[in-house]
Amino acid sequence: MTDNKIFHWSNLLRANEQSAFQFYAKYEAINQDASEAKTFKIFLPIKGPDNLMCVTILKTALISDLIGLTCYKFECENRIPKLSFKSVENYELKISDEFGNIEEDLMIESNQRVAKYGFQFLSLIENSDLVKSKKNKVQVQILFMDNSIQEYFEYDSDNILMKDVFERIYAFKMTQIGLFCPKLDFKLEHVDKIGKEIDLENSYLFDFRKFEFVFYRKNSVWSFSPLGSILDSASVEQKSDLTRTISESSRFELLFLSKWRKEIFNIGDFFLVK
Repeated sequence: MTDNKIFHWSNLLRANEQSAFQFYAKYEAINQDASEAKTFKIFLPIKGPDNLMCVTILKTALISDLIGLTCYKFECENRIPKLSFKSVENYELKISDEFGNIEEDLMIESNQRVAKYGFQFLSLIENSDLVKSKKNKVQVQILFMDNSIQEYFEYDSDNILMKDVFERIYAFKMTQIGLFCPKLDFKLEHVDKIGKEIDLENSYLFDFRKFEFVFYRKNSVWSFSPLGSILDSASVEQKSDLTRTISESSRFELLFLSKWRKEIFNIGDFFLVK
């Protein structure tokens, strides 16, 4: 019995070393709190009764990470037949029912976080044409300095004005805040040029070596490393309260707005920091 266990684990380790998807193993939620993980039941691109796999992943991971983790576990478990491709770019996830029937009208975006989707059953689909369709698409990484997790925005190409990039991120952020409030003044800067505001009207995405940016409210407070790059989220000094990062003129507007909210909607005032 012991020899069989040793043989089994040696096979897993051997598969681990050979897997092209080993990078995605870090997203598997092992002994994580239930609030930090999400479990999906994924139908695999193989026939037979053993074509369903349960995958538990960190909620902060992307759908593309879920694809990679599923492929990684597939290879580690030595499932047959073997996967046809060695890149997540050749796979996509589709929403399905408990019998594996795919819902073609419902879409899942690979650059969105798994926590966004409440569907339990998914199907892993192989598609060699996906690489061609995604070849020219680019992803822009945005770091927020207000307790928000980083987000990824996908564009058809890097030939896009930075003003358009900013406006899409701004619209996303205002929807995320979800408050009746005066227009807030946000800034967009490149991670390698902190302190230098981007010329939105005359700059294009292709002007930057890497597509990583910081999006923050004017006058907000956060920290930098000695080399000038942003510290990870655990070490950033963040101010989540809305009124800590607005100007004095906006403070007056909030006072007026809070009174209006209370009279119209019968809800409490904003908490204002004196």
